[in-house]
Amino acid sequence: MAILQIKGIDDELYARLKRVAAEDSRSVSQEVLHLTKEYMTRREAQNVDVKSARALLDLAGSWEDDRDAATIAHDIRAGRRNVGRTPSL
Repeated sequence: MAILQIKGIDDELYARLKRVAAEDSRSVSQEVLHLTKEYMTRREAQNVDVKSARALLDLAGSWEDDRDAATIAHDIRAGRRNVGRTPSL
């Protein structure tokens, strides 16, 4: 198991860490490890969300069309087939 030593922590930050650790019944080292794991888990989950969103955008794609929205909607409706489930509008 690795050992991590952190130098240069200002007194205010250390006092805050010590207070939070006491509230959680942990040592300062245990609290720093807990906070680090929690942060890394959230960060990795966020990266998954970002990658999923990018993949969806890549799949969705986009296009340019000189037609106006009404013409595009008309063409889409005209291309639909009624297979007997609902009456044609």
